[in-house]
Parts: sequence; structure tokens; C-alpha cells
Amino acid sequence: MDIQKIVDLYYILLGVIAVGSLIIGYLVIKIFKSHKLGFCLILISSRFSLYFLIKWFAGASSEVFIGTIPWIFNMGFAILIYPIYLFLAWILTKKIKIT
Repeated sequence: MDIQKIVDLYYILLGVIAVGSLIIGYLVIKIFKSHKLGFCLILISSRFSLYFLIKWFAGASSEVFIGTIPWIFNMGFAILIYPIYLFLAWILTKKIKIT
């Protein structure tokens, strides 16, 4: 597989994980009527999925990357935006109306 396809798939899956975790958290908030439980589920599901995505990316990219700088850049980007994602998820979970 070409390196650009691996990186593109990595970022697509990163977005799918973010949206999927938010949907799961939203459903939990609506069903159990608890913002804290919804955010905890977002945190757990996103961290669990991110771990396996990074593990997959490390394996898939090890055969194709020549140096480590692109690998560190892509991994670092995902790890740096994760706290921002969690902060935005916390704000979104607080804004959901429980009815």
C-alpha cells in the first residue's frame, strides 16, 4: 500500500472515531440522562479506539516509511489534538438538553 493511502486512511479513521464516540456519548446522555456518564463513555471509547488506531498505523507504516519524522508528525498530531477533542466533547455534552 502506498504511504499516502495509509496516511489518508489514518486521518479518515481518526475522524470516524471522533464522530462515533460523540454519537455513542450522545445516545448515553439521552438514555441515562447523565452528562457525566456520557462524557466518560466518550473518553473511554475514544481512548480505546485511538490506541488501536495508533497500533495499526505503526504496523502499517513501518514497512513503508523510510524515516521517522513523518511517522512522528502524524502520531504527534493525533496525540496533540486529542485533549482539544476532549475539551470540545465536554462542552458539547454540557450543552445537550436532557428531556
